[in-house]
Amino acid sequence: TGPVLNLLFDPAKPIDCPQDTDGEIEFSVNGGASPYDFTVDGNNPPLSPVVGGPINYTASGLGLGQHSIVVTDDVGCSQTLEATITTSSDLTGTIEATPALCNDGVSTGKADVIALTGSSPFDFWEVGVGVVTTDNQDVVFTGLLPGMHNFIIRDSHTCEIELSVEIEEIAGVVFTTR
Repeated sequence: TGPVLNLLFDPAKPIDCPQDTDGEIEFSVNGGASPYDFTVDGNNPPLSPVVGGPINYTASGLGLGQHSIVVTDDVGCSQTLEATITTSSDLTGTIEATPALCNDGVSTGKADVIALTGSSPFDFWEVGVGVVTTDNQDVVFTGLLPGMHNFIIRDSHTCEIELSVEIEEIAGVVFTTR
């Protein structure tokens, strides 16, 4: 038997936004019998050697969450490392809706789109409509017809979240005859 296969790794590189896939895990392989086979989350991706030595590697293109790297040496011995990719953004938001008045198809509904967390300035927009950029934490969209409306908030790190709200309508006065 040869030397024991060992894995060492640095803290995982966090991603800027939850939807990003540019996280990285740098690790090194010591011992065992080369060459080594690698799997990252069950796949066999090409791994980039880190400058400074042929036994240092980078698993890249990783998204938010836990990742598993399995290294198997030439005689079948394997080691697994688990690392978690985190995000530096915590962009969250909410919508407060005001119903459209009457039942006449007039666009009087409102949606107050609010960034609860994240980094200012923010961009707010209704999907398919223009962008509003502001240092404020919220924007009120007016003139909305009853129905579903989708809004996007983007912070200064270009992190985005999409929120949906239904603008209801208040029933108009109904007259009946006796």
